[in-house]
Amino acid sequence: MIACSRQDGTWVPSPLEKPYGRGVNFQILTENLKTIYESALSVGIKSFVELHTGWFWRTDRMEEWTKFGLLNPDGYLLRFTEVGSHRSIEQADINTLDKKT
Repeated sequence: MIACSRQDGTWVPSPLEKPYGRGVNFQILTENLKTIYESALSVGIKSFVELHTGWFWRTDRMEEWTKFGLLNPDGYLLRFTEVGSHRSIEQADINTLDKKT
């Protein structure tokens, strides 16, 4: 994904300037997210995106994702994600989506 996060949650391309990785992020799916998170913290790496869990809309269901992000030295955002449970789409999900459009 080529993007840049803003405080308001929007994503826009970033200018080409050092660090060159700024504006690019990679999502890495894993089954041992907490181990990676704790390992990073134990060696002094600070989270760029704090560990959090939320529900995300898929085509046919809602999925629970736990994720966090780190910046590497070149400015690339590494987003580590673990998919948890899933459930059917509910009317509340549709209502939330309608509010965003």
